[in-house]
Amino acid sequence: MRLRTLIRWSAIVCGVLAFALAIFVLSFDLNQYRRPLEAAASKALGRTVTLGGPLTLAASLSPTITAEQVRIANPAWASRPHLAAAAHAEIQIDLLPLLHGQLMVRQVVLDGADILLESTADGATNWTFGEKAGNLLNRPQLPGPLTVTAQRLTLGYRSPTSNIALDLATAKAVAAEDRPIRLSGEGAFRGVPLTLDIEAGTPADLRAPAARWPITFSLQTPDASLIARGTA
Repeated sequence: MRLRTLIRWSAIVCGVLAFALAIFVLSFDLNQYRRPLEAAASKALGRTVTLGGPLTLAASLSPTITAEQVRIANPAWASRPHLAAAAHAEIQIDLLPLLHGQLMVRQVVLDGADILLESTADGATNWTFGEKAGNLLNRPQLPGPLTVTAQRLTLGYRSPTSNIALDLATAKAVAAEDRPIRLSGEGAFRGVPLTLDIEAGTPADLRAPAARWPITFSLQTPDASLIARGTA
């Protein structure tokens, strides 16, 4: 009898909590926190981050934040205002670690992204962020596996001697602290269809200045294939 009563009341409490969570999600407007979110992201990168479109939140044990028209600013010398822009972005985080003050990003989804990396003759690069962002390689280790997927991605590189653009219909990157980084994609380069696969060393090895960082690069086109292995 006591066990049945305990189970019954537990079910009632869970139902009330679920109902309260549903009401919270339906009434919560993430857009009122647009400016603080932009400020926090800008501080983390040392570069202005703009969230131009609406923001939404899908609540669960792994909440997903969706943003439209996301932009990361370029330094003043770059050829265009933005280093990166995405028409649509989703970030999935773990709820329980967040309650303990730890941000654990599980998945990032991009659609309609345009990224242009640039360098100058004197060695300046637009992917070197300001002092406020700190050294990215010296940051704490990844708290868990991170998956980044993209659709309709344009990835370019520009320098005084090069101007390269790669159009990827799909792309995926998976990283974990103690596992090799893997990247793959399908798209086209100058109108030629291609499939790209890269496997590199672990993020932990990348932080060790004396370590050799292994890289395996595979490229396939309708008429040729290339496989290269080496270290950096």
